[in-house]
Amino acid sequence: MSALVNRKQEEAELKLKEFIQTLVRSRKYRGTRDCRSLASQLKKLLDRVDQHVNDPAVGFKLMTYFYKSAEKMMRHCDDSGGYLFPLFTEHAIDIYARYCGELENEKKVATTLIKLMVDKEASEWRQDLPTVAKKSLSLPTIYNMIEKLLADAPEIAPHAEELFFSKDAKNYTIVRELARITLDIDLFVKMERLLWGKKYKAPDVDVAEIHVERGDLDAAQAILEQIPFSDYLPNRATSLLLSVYASKGLREQEIALAQRVLRTSRTVENFERLVQAIGEESRQECIAAEVKDICSSSTPTSEAQSRGDLTFLVDMDLGVEVELYVCDRYSTLDGRLYGTLTHAAKYLRKYEMYLGYTLVLRVLLESILARQAVKGYGAAGDYYVKCALVSGLVEDWQGHETHEDFVARMEAEHKRKTSFWREVEYEWHDERLRQHKRNRSE
Repeated sequence: MSALVNRKQEEAELKLKEFIQTLVRSRKYRGTRDCRSLASQLKKLLDRVDQHVNDPAVGFKLMTYFYKSAEKMMRHCDDSGGYLFPLFTEHAIDIYARYCGELENEKKVATTLIKLMVDKEASEWRQDLPTVAKKSLSLPTIYNMIEKLLADAPEIAPHAEELFFSKDAKNYTIVRELARITLDIDLFVKMERLLWGKKYKAPDVDVAEIHVERGDLDAAQAILEQIPFSDYLPNRATSLLLSVYASKGLREQEIALAQRVLRTSRTVENFERLVQAIGEESRQECIAAEVKDICSSSTPTSEAQSRGDLTFLVDMDLGVEVELYVCDRYSTLDGRLYGTLTHAAKYLRKYEMYLGYTLVLRVLLESILARQAVKGYGAAGDYYVKCALVSGLVEDWQGHETHEDFVARMEAEHKRKTSFWREVEYEWHDERLRQHKRNRSE
């Protein structure tokens, strides 16, 4: 049994080493799709190591080699899809921390981590290594690391300019992260002031987070309430302040802030946060209040679209209100907000609300033509044909242009845009082919 265990450990170690060496030597460019496949292979190898390498000394050495080779492995990878990065910042970190924690020699672990973090080639692939120290080392050892890093750091003049992107900042940045994980507020603030220089601003959300982790909710609340609402909305400070209010039982403040957040950025997530504060029994009442505010709002439509009013109505599955919103604000809808309008169009088409669907497509179409966005003429032609195909399904135009009037106006206003009309012809041709295929399949 022991021989089998040793063989599996050796195989897992060898496979990962060979994979790392292949990537280090490779000069092949890997696009997003390749990175997805690469991430899957790498995860399997790491899981195999985690499962079969039981000797902490072997695991520690192997994972150290993994992080030491990170930049060379990833230099030709386009990880814009975010497939590989989480492996280095989460999955592999947990495995590395386990081996470090099982190793009896804390000093060796600390020295190795420092070398990896201060290495001149170290980049974002190693940015979460301080987490390994947090999970595997004792507090005195971490403070010894901090002392060593500060002793080796270059001297910086007080009130210097921002250092974050300076070559002299590496040691101080690492100390800042170690201070963060040890909840040492004084040291953290000292590093913040040093790194940000004259740009440092108090109060600091990071400091508030440390207070929360230390259980000092009053101090965290005092800091967060000093931050102007527009400055922190809707980032993590908002959620932090809401959680502080909830933990302290300050229900009125929690509800007021949740409502303000929702009225500034209407998302389902922010709505659910408001319901959580008020109570599930008030869900329908909250929905009615938001619909009323959206429909009665005098906010310019472009600003309301950016705020998410239309998307909110769609995501909350409020079909009738979605079409009413589109019909009432048709003339002021901003066709440049492509994502918002196409999301609404798909929803309206799905539920056979053909008037609202047609109006949204018209907005997108006319925006492209008004901006003379030639590269968008293909999409514009598609919208034009889709409007024609559903025009007979609109029972009541409710004062809006009929399809015939719309077509006449398009032909009069844009008759010289031959590229657009050519795209319309192509779309009609494609539609006839699709219709032919459907007829044959029937």
